[in-house]
Amino acid sequence: ILIDEETAGREKTAGILVGFCGVLLIARPWGADISQASLVGIIYTLIGSFSIGASFVYVKKFLLPLNIPASALITYQLGIGVIVLLLFTDLSGLENLKHDFYAAAGLILGLGLLGTGIAYILYYRMIQQRGAVKAASVAYVPPLVALLIGFVVGEQISLWDCAGAAMILGGVLLINRDSFKKLPEQAAAAGNTDRNGQHK
Repeated sequence: ILIDEETAGREKTAGILVGFCGVLLIARPWGADISQASLVGIIYTLIGSFSIGASFVYVKKFLLPLNIPASALITYQLGIGVIVLLLFTDLSGLENLKHDFYAAAGLILGLGLLGTGIAYILYYRMIQQRGAVKAASVAYVPPLVALLIGFVVGEQISLWDCAGAAMILGGVLLINRDSFKKLPEQAAAAGNTDRNGQHK
């Protein structure tokens, strides 16, 4: 609706719903005591989830047409983020990081370089190359990664978790199915191009 050249279609819509149901199976919020949860926390979580989904559409519709390099977009984004954090975040205890090398290295390299810098370069390129709807399907990956890490460190994985993981993978497959269909054609075209000695 918001992006003229992208339509959800039945397969993509089904993929979004199946993937969402898979996330619900892994999270199983009905097993928690909702009355003990923070209403403010729930509202913030819902707002955050909505903003992540909306960001893919916003980038596709408003930012990419400006032809600004991804590295520049990240610089602006992180710069504004730092200003906001400095204005509203309690920084007490931050000096303790200098006493823990692994915590500081994880913060700078893990969260900063990998989790923010490189991740956002991939984020912008995925939206540019695959479109907002398909790129947004990567939002289903974190629950799978968390489930895998939990299994590695010894957490119990139930059949519900396995079913949820299967549904997430199925949802991502449905969302990107038309792209997978084009892979043999693209590979054949690339092979023909190489044989003709062009665009190597």
